Amino acid sequence: MKSSAVNSRISQPAKTVEKSTVSHENSFVQLGPYSLVDLAYQGGLIEQGVPEHSTLVKAYRIGQMSATLLVERAVQMKLLPTATLSNSAYLTAVETSFLLHC
Repeated sequence: MKSSAVNSRISQPAKTVEKSTVSHENSFVQLGPYSLVDLAYQGGLIEQGVPEHSTLVKAYRIGQMSATLLVERAVQMKLLPTATLSNSAYLTAVETSFLLHC
């Protein structure tokens, strides 16, 4: 009788644990400006509508992509804290990084 109780426990599906949607500013991995642009160039932000490779370069050159927009998309993906949007030094460095890729 004990073995049937054990078997019924084993056959029950495992409970799933939902991922927490709460994030803390300290839990972000800080991407440097060049790394962010490089990530976008390599296609790492496609899910957020950021083009890759030469399409990203073209979008930047014609004004469809900017440092602010790229940082906004990275914030949406929880790659950067929201405070990065108001960090003018970071945004300027992203612009410079765009120029290096273009």
